[in-house]
Amino acid sequence: MSKKKIFFSHIPKNSGTSVDEYFISLLGVDNVFGCSITEQCRRDFYEHTQNIIERYTFISGHLPSNSLGPWADSFSSVFFVVREPMRRFVSMANYICESYDDYNDIRSLSEFGERFYFSNVSTRNEQCGYIGEVNTCGSALKQLKRPNFVALRHEYIAEDFRNFCLFRGFGLGILPHVNRTNYQTSRFQLTDLFNNHPLIDKVACWFSDDIALHSALCWTK
Repeated sequence: MSKKKIFFSHIPKNSGTSVDEYFISLLGVDNVFGCSITEQCRRDFYEHTQNIIERYTFISGHLPSNSLGPWADSFSSVFFVVREPMRRFVSMANYICESYDDYNDIRSLSEFGERFYFSNVSTRNEQCGYIGEVNTCGSALKQLKRPNFVALRHEYIAEDFRNFCLFRGFGLGILPHVNRTNYQTSRFQLTDLFNNHPLIDKVACWFSDDIALHSALCWTK
């Protein structure tokens, strides 16, 4: 295990915290570099990429795969978890509105979309952007043809992660806290989105390439 380098590109709201906890328990905290969403953490990674790669066995963070540059092939595995975009949108709304005071007063998914997603162009097709060189399905699928690049499906994360770990020699792959969200007590439900046809159209347009990527993964697995 010590000779294998792992890079986990943690796409927000895709069970990344559970993945991090698993590898910390497997490898020990001293062998894990975790990068949060803060800009300072990203700067540290970009400024000291080679040293960090040489020092740690498992590297995780809200970092796209293209942040690895020429070091991408240094890893035995570069992997991602991809989530159905509509469900991810609702999950993100619940997380942001409950965690950040600036958005705590939001009372509808439409309002969340306008104030958070649709006013921030950088989040368009975010999942494709984490995997590919650009935020398109074609770019993401091209990257996933590389032998050390792997995408797991969030809907089947327990099974996919277990198979991934066993096949790659990363232990038993039993994730902690899978599906721990209590959707019945969440502020927003998936039905709130499905009952709002104009918002569905806008979300589908915003995440059109993410939707194509998710569909491709479901059909090819």
